[in-house]
Amino acid sequence: MEVKSRQASAAADRSFHPAALLRVSAVEDLTGLKRSALYARIAAGTFPRQIALSSRCVRWRASEVLNWLESVK
Repeated sequence: MEVKSRQASAAADRSFHPAALLRVSAVEDLTGLKRSALYARIAAGTFPRQIALSSRCVRWRASEVLNWLESVK
């Protein structure tokens, strides 16, 4: 588990442009959550919704994910 927390803290240290659109892998790295947990939190209304770019491509606004990270600290 320590490896995952080091990865998450290293990912959180990266600076993103506020308008950047993040892939699910980047969101997983930043939050330490897996895909199923992300979607469960979206359904519960406790995590920012994704933006659908096409029927098979979604992204998250970096600013929303970073704001969420600050709110759960």
